[in-house]
Amino acid sequence: MTVVMDLMVAGFSEPITFFIHAKARIFPQTEKFWMPGRRQLQETFFLRLAWQSSGRDQRGYYNFVSLESQSQREGRCQNIAPLLEQSSSEEEDDLSNEEPLPSGYGEVSRECSEEELKAWSDILVKWRPNLAQRPKTLASLIRKTGIPQSLRCEVWQLLSGCPSSEVLLENYKLLSVQDSVWESAISKDISRTFPAHEYFKQTGSEGQDQLFRVIKAFANHDLETGYCQSLSFIAATFLLQMPEEQAFCLLCCVMENYGMRDMMKSDFDGLRLRFYQLERLLEEKIPDLHYHLRDIGVEMHMFASQWFLTLYTAKFPLFCVFRIIDLFLCDGHNVIFQVAIGLLRLAKPDLLQLDFESVLKYFRVNLPKRYKNEDTVCLLLFQAVNEKVSLKKMAAYEKEFQLLQDQRNSTETPLERAKREARGLMETIMRLERENDELAHELINGKIQLRNDLDSAEDMNELQQKEIVRLNGLIADGEDEAKRLRDEAVLVKELCRKIETENKQQVNVMADYKRINSQLGDRLEKATTRIQTLQAQCCPNCQPFFLTESSAENAPKQTNGSSENERIQKLELELAATKLALVEKECDNQDLLHQLNVTALAANQGDQQSKNSNSWLSKTIKSAAIKTQALVGATASNTSLGSGSSVHSASSSGIKDSGERKPSRTDSATSQ
Repeated sequence: MTVVMDLMVAGFSEPITFFIHAKARIFPQTEKFWMPGRRQLQETFFLRLAWQSSGRDQRGYYNFVSLESQSQREGRCQNIAPLLEQSSSEEEDDLSNEEPLPSGYGEVSRECSEEELKAWSDILVKWRPNLAQRPKTLASLIRKTGIPQSLRCEVWQLLSGCPSSEVLLENYKLLSVQDSVWESAISKDISRTFPAHEYFKQTGSEGQDQLFRVIKAFANHDLETGYCQSLSFIAATFLLQMPEEQAFCLLCCVMENYGMRDMMKSDFDGLRLRFYQLERLLEEKIPDLHYHLRDIGVEMHMFASQWFLTLYTAKFPLFCVFRIIDLFLCDGHNVIFQVAIGLLRLAKPDLLQLDFESVLKYFRVNLPKRYKNEDTVCLLLFQAVNEKVSLKKMAAYEKEFQLLQDQRNSTETPLERAKREARGLMETIMRLERENDELAHELINGKIQLRNDLDSAEDMNELQQKEIVRLNGLIADGEDEAKRLRDEAVLVKELCRKIETENKQQVNVMADYKRINSQLGDRLEKATTRIQTLQAQCCPNCQPFFLTESSAENAPKQTNGSSENERIQKLELELAATKLALVEKECDNQDLLHQLNVTALAANQGDQQSKNSNSWLSKTIKSAAIKTQALVGATASNTSLGSGSSVHSASSSGIKDSGERKPSRTDSATSQ
């Protein structure tokens, strides 16, 4: 439940509205309830008024500034305190580094939730058909979350009215190639614009070329304004969101429609007016800080000139810059003052403790570093949006400034005017010297960084050269090892071919040996069959002369000089010669096997020494050794079998031949 009360205050034409929010419980109409002992709801309000003088008659009136309840103030302090503590701790961490943030510092995320994309999609669908009328929820959405990074290109142009500037798009190609008296100055300042951003970091890069063309085209387009160094930062901010043609159109619209052109004219009267308005706002909203800065001699132009001329793009991180540009294009020129008051209000505890030099250093170094994270930026923008700056009040300040200027011009003598101009020139000289010192310091730091980078690159190059030499040595060793292994492989293949040829010859010898054994076996069977036939045909008186198999073994000893004994001896000699040849072949096979084992051992050692050697060589040698061993074993078994068969056949032949000789000798004895 909300309780609202309008209070009329003397001196105000409209009532001041007070309101209290309270929880309430709704009961049905038929239900009875009684709640005794309820405490009364009380709220304390803080009403801020500002005295406004009417001019020469020293009369004035009060202007309404703000109305805030105690609960609102306590809730805001609870929400702001953790963020302030976090930013102060981060600032303490950066105290060791006294270098200011370079322009273009920071990264901006392109992530966006589905709810935000849907809300922006609905807004754009309603907005595109009628660009002259903004949707009602547009301003609140920009103040709350800002414009998504992926939509800034389109939304910035829609907010400024650039899409209708077809003439500027056509003229850009001509203006960008025309000669300009500002080309040398533009070229010098290009390298100082956003040096921390990759798009503008390298000399002669695409970003610097586009920035040069945009600035030169604007200088040719607006001859009265010409060129100002602050234009580079604003144009670079636009180039990060859109192509150069659209960035040029947006720059022209901002300069013409948002009051930036008046501040950059050669006389800088518009800039001095903005300084006066800021000083009056500071005196009204933060009087204790205003008095402190005045007492130590810090004037507005010493820290606010860069804020106003560059739209906070020169020193603050990019995330903060983009959010400020969002508000600037949405709400207009007063956003510059709102952000300035927000910055000063949040920095007041620190500024009140500093002297002249420390304050200037704080504005130059420490203040931008406080807004390197999104939370502190959101806090700043929340504070800036709540700083109400009315157009009527700014118009009144402008009238005051004009009156002061007229009074000064009418009352001051030429000497005073000359002194005032001299003071202005001295201030300008001091500002330029300070900027020159900063640039010289940045240049020295840049040279030192380049020297360090060059030394690191040289060290890395030396290490890489050594690594290349080592790798070339390994490659040469590998090639030599591969050549040696190829030669060994050729020798092993030749050896394997010789072994296969000898194995084939041994197989042929074994086949001949088996054939001879088969022939001898056939002859033995025929002799046995003949003896059995003769035994069956002989008479009983001849039977005792047939010897048994045991006695037949001694028959060759008794029949010396016979033809059968000669044949047996001849066969035995042939058998001995065959055995001798087999023994020689077996010895040769043993020698080849030994050579293969030695070669396989050497190949295994070579494989262990060289990782790049081929494994097929050792496998081939091992398989050849196994085949040779198997072949030698088979040859030995065949040799033993062959010798046994030969002896048996020889013995059988002797028995049969002796059996045949016995009857002949008996017959001769009988005939005698």
